[in-house]
Amino acid sequence: MTALQAPPFSLAHAARAAPVDRALLARMRFVACSCRAGARVDASCDCTVPDAGMKPCLASLVATAPQATGRHLTFYRPGEADISFDESWLLALVEAAARGDGDSLRFLTIRHVAPPARARMAFLARRVAEARAGGIEGDETPRRDHAKADARTALT
Repeated sequence: MTALQAPPFSLAHAARAAPVDRALLARMRFVACSCRAGARVDASCDCTVPDAGMKPCLASLVATAPQATGRHLTFYRPGEADISFDESWLLALVEAAARGDGDSLRFLTIRHVAPPARARMAFLARRVAEARAGGIEGDETPRRDHAKADARTALT
């Protein structure tokens, strides 16, 4: 009888198996830094607006995640080559939402998120994926709100 040998494990192979969106990771890290530096406020944002951008939705996702998971999340400094488990998990959440893979999204939330927060985390991951796919940055209020504000200013 011949013994089977497993091929040697290679980190390079593991990295190729799961490509990482470095741009999204960098944004997530910058948002995490600003969440840590900012005042403690309600983590919700108005991501229900159809043209809400990626920045406010990503900020809401990152700010909501520690409360939803019940623990402090680890984010590395922007530019760091390594990826923490928490960063990898959030990226996988957004990627599953982008693919429309409801089973993976459900699995990722069930494994790490408290039951009352699961729907919110899945919703925020979908909103980030939609904004990323649509190229909506959203650093400011959506355009139609600007038009209303301009109209109010013109009247006064």
